[in-house]
Amino acid sequence: MFLRFNRRFKDGKEHRYWNIVENKRCTEGKVVQRQVLYLGEINDGQFEAWYRLIEAFDVPILSRRRRTRKMTSVATATAATSVATASRW
Repeated sequence: MFLRFNRRFKDGKEHRYWNIVENKRCTEGKVVQRQVLYLGEINDGQFEAWYRLIEAFDVPILSRRRRTRKMTSVATATAATSVATASRW
């Protein structure tokens, strides 16, 4: 997820309207962006708070894969140990 803004000029002034957006991969392999939340016009303090919140909740894909692999290898090792133990009895 990330923050994206739309720029609009109104009465000679620039206005930025913010959204929280996520990338999703469709079944065809195409990546599309989906608007998760419309924030509207926010100030710098609010921007920083939203940015930190998104960073806290958004887990990078690589670390997700590593954690999944680690969990899978632990489960496999546990299953092999229980099979070996059961065959001894």
